[in-house]
Amino acid sequence: MSKQVKRSIILEFLENSTVRCEYCGRESKIILKCRSCRAPVKLKDCHFFHVVPIASGGQDNFSNIIMLCPKCSGKIDLIREKLRSSRNKKLSSY
Repeated sequence: MSKQVKRSIILEFLENSTVRCEYCGRESKIILKCRSCRAPVKLKDCHFFHVVPIASGGQDNFSNIIMLCPKCSGKIDLIREKLRSSRNKKLSSY
């Protein structure tokens, strides 16, 4: 059973997604996109997951969060595997 992402972590994710004018401070509209298929997603339809599940040693923090659209959320295990393998490739190139 996977642990749900804490509301505070989701809020941090969204706060870091805000685009603000450097001059007047006005916020522009946030366009959230699925991490997998890049489709635009309304906030009410967002699905948040831990990239590395808590049960597998993942941290419950901002850097371990992924936002997916409803369609891609059904493929979370495949997406996690792709993310892990791409991280491993980057680490092994050093």
